[in-house]
Amino acid sequence: MICFLTITLSLTYGCKADYGNDEPSQLVVEGWIDNGEFPMVFVTRSVPISEEYQEISDLGQYLERWAKVTISDGEREEVMVGRLNRSYYPPFYYTTSYMRGEPGKTYHLHVEGSGSLTADAETTITSETAVIDSFWVSPVENNDTLYQLHAHIDLKASSAQYFKVFTQTDMNLYTTLSSMFGVFSRDMIDNGDIVINRGRKNLDKDYISPFSINDTVQVKLSALSEEQYLFWRSFEDMISLSRNPLFPATDNMPSNVSTGMGCWFGYTSSHYLVPIRSRIK
Repeated sequence: MICFLTITLSLTYGCKADYGNDEPSQLVVEGWIDNGEFPMVFVTRSVPISEEYQEISDLGQYLERWAKVTISDGEREEVMVGRLNRSYYPPFYYTTSYMRGEPGKTYHLHVEGSGSLTADAETTITSETAVIDSFWVSPVENNDTLYQLHAHIDLKASSAQYFKVFTQTDMNLYTTLSSMFGVFSRDMIDNGDIVINRGRKNLDKDYISPFSINDTVQVKLSALSEEQYLFWRSFEDMISLSRNPLFPATDNMPSNVSTGMGCWFGYTSSHYLVPIRSRIK
């Protein structure tokens, strides 16, 4: 998964009703570990909100390129390696190829950043399941190249109470993006039918939610804990309200990172590759 939260979180967590630069900087962590997958962690520092316009290019100074990021599962510990990849934004992340996520295990993350800044978080990959048993598409009205993707969650085979959808159409990336309006509780989907929207990056200006004909979509359905569900509900509220001048988002998002901000989540997930055609067989 990737939702490119880091810069968004930095701005949101640092946001207050009154502008000011007197807030101390904190580490902002966006990280996750899936069952059977390697961990991935993005680390920045919180951005002070002021009346001065800040170019996106100026935000690079808040990227933590020399942090020490350590992951442990209670039995062993690994120091994660920083990697530069300009296909992502932010273009730098930490990972390790020596530890994969396992259901039932708890993973502790410790981050040491610049200026003696630290952050700690803990997450457990549960044994709950989330399963999609079918996909289909519907044409977008007055458009012959865009299709809305739908799916059916097998609620009998899925033990989770909460679900999150992530998507990606770039097969060269290791991660997926948070699908817009893609977080559900079991009581929201009595029949199991859901709509799957395209993921959105922070820098996307012309966003469209359907998929294009001949896209191949990576779909990830994750089982969420209640804590994770509340985080993603808050994130979606923030995305919606931050674009509405009448109802601005001024409250901090929830965080499970101590002495810092952000999220460190373990997921039990199911993965699918879905080609977008006029008909999915």
